Amino acid sequence: MNNYIAKGVVMVRPFGFGVNEQTMASNAFQSSQVLPHEALREKAIHEFNGVLASLQKHNIEVLLYEDSAFPGKPDALFPNNWFCTLPDCIISMFPMMAPN
Repeated sequence: MNNYIAKGVVMVRPFGFGVNEQTMASNAFQSSQVLPHEALREKAIHEFNGVLASLQKHNIEVLLYEDSAFPGKPDALFPNNWFCTLPDCIISMFPMMAPN
């Protein structure tokens, strides 16, 4: 068995993070928004920044991407849903369930 150890991580700053109305019915991790959208977004960014700082403090390489306001992408924070990597290549692009 080959053991792969990541040299770094990919992170996407959660600019548009929030409840995804298009996937909420089929995603057990989502529920109706408890916090107002802006408060939820600010909390996600605060937690993201804490994780980013911790990784960088421990000299873990972070490939940081910035989400954009348009088009809205409430799930942009989860790049593991987009692709899988192996040494020196991207293995696959995964289609997302919802257009957003």
